[in-house]
Amino acid sequence: MKRILKWLALIFASLCVLVIGLFVFFLVSWWMSERQASVTLEDGTEVSLHIRPMLLTYMIGLHSDYHRRLSVNTGGLDYGHQLFADTGWWRGSLLYRMADGGLLLHEGQNGCFTLTDAHGKARVRSADCPVRTTDDAPDECGEASNRPAPSWQFDNAVYIGQFGEGGYIGHAQRGECPIPDPL
Repeated sequence: MKRILKWLALIFASLCVLVIGLFVFFLVSWWMSERQASVTLEDGTEVSLHIRPMLLTYMIGLHSDYHRRLSVNTGGLDYGHQLFADTGWWRGSLLYRMADGGLLLHEGQNGCFTLTDAHGKARVRSADCPVRTTDDAPDECGEASNRPAPSWQFDNAVYIGQFGEGGYIGHAQRGECPIPDPL
């Protein structure tokens, strides 16, 4: 009987070490899995989106849920803003330069955020999306362009590019794409 208890204790201890080891492995790999996509605009402003998987869905989930943080650097002033966590709804964030010089991030169902004001000062704030140019959204992405193109979606806006799970795609690689409307 003593021998059986000894074996059970050894098996239990081995399982505990295995479970703790797996947890530490997942925790370290999760911590190191943050991705960042950045773009430097013509005026020197750098806009970056940092994406880190949510821990539980990273460990046991079959889909991708992310914590997302946006940072804007306007020549020495760095401003960060935590965006809403993605729980499967996020289809990318479109970046625009508005006619007044400010930057706008369109998040689709999550609405819009202003990134800089007309004076180039970084400050991320939730904002109403501009009035749409048209209700007829194209079925596919627009044509790539060597220069930022006027938006089909918003008046007085120029499309710069899109942030997504795979990184940043600028206007030179793909034109403006339709994303879901704000809720």
